[in-house]
Amino acid sequence: LEKDELTSFHFQRDFLKPFDFAMGNSKNQDIRELVIRCLTQVVLSTARNIKSGWKVAFQVLNTAGRDAAETIVLLAFDLVRKVVHESFHQLIEDPAHGSAAYVDCINCLTTFASNAQFPSVSLEAVDLIHTCTSITIHGLATDDADAAAASAPGEN
Repeated sequence: LEKDELTSFHFQRDFLKPFDFAMGNSKNQDIRELVIRCLTQVVLSTARNIKSGWKVAFQVLNTAGRDAAETIVLLAFDLVRKVVHESFHQLIEDPAHGSAAYVDCINCLTTFASNAQFPSVSLEAVDLIHTCTSITIHGLATDDADAAAASAPGEN
């Protein structure tokens, strides 16, 4: 995962598929937690090179966002938050995978926003959707996007 992925190859996606399978098929909370913790390490250490793997990473996080276990939801949401604040520019600027990764990120955040069991996560997910949109539209750094979102016309 440390090496840059060529445009027509999908090594990162293929490498991350077992995470999606384990997350979607395991009934054991400890296994699902381990999947999220491992995915967190992979994403945070290699975010600049994930490319085609973002789709699978967001699928795993999407599955975690629907989980009934608070630990799973909070760990997964913490990773999504870090991706938005630390790697979102890299994610959307990739010419081959950026637009799809943007859609996958927004869909993932929508899943977290729809999880009624965890209202604080839901509210923060809506805020992160707004941040992602501001970054995409205005091309701002995350801190600037937060400031622009706070002072956007029609909002108090």
